Amino acid sequence: MPAKPSGEIKTKIIHQVQKNGDTYVLERKTLYEPATRTRRSLWGIIVMTESRLRRYKIPWKWH
Repeated sequence: MPAKPSGEIKTKIIHQVQKNGDTYVLERKTLYEPATRTRRSLWGIIVMTESRLRRYKIPWKWH
C-alpha cells in the first residue's frame, strides 16, 4: 500500500532546463491536496543559474 499523505509542506530543489540550454536551480515548496490528488506549488524562488555558455555557476542576484 502507498504511504498516506502527511499534509505537511515539503521543500524540493528542482533543476529546470530552458530552451536556450541554461539550467535554473529552483527551490520550491509544495503541498499535496488529497481531494484533487495533485501537488500545489506554494512558493518558488530561483537559487542559481547554470549557463551553457559559461563553465561556472552564477548565483542569483537578490533584489
